[in-house]
Amino acid sequence: MLKAMLRVLRRPVAWGSLVSYAFAASAFAADAAGGGGIDVTDAVNSIKQGNAPIAAIGIAALGVAVLLKVYKWVRRAL
Repeated sequence: MLKAMLRVLRRPVAWGSLVSYAFAASAFAADAAGGGGIDVTDAVNSIKQGNAPIAAIGIAALGVAVLLKVYKWVRRAL
């Protein structure tokens, strides 16, 4: 049993999850203590403002990919 546990802990994913759990636990503890936290409204607003341009870029990239696939499909059919 101990060997199996140690074998799992050799993986970097296991250590990463343990470290992230430690940070998350401390963050929730600080929030529960009523510290107020960090004001992130400016960051959230800037992310919301960037949604439309990012979506336009994504649609354009998908459009180019689809056009290339259709072109190759038609070229192969001829």
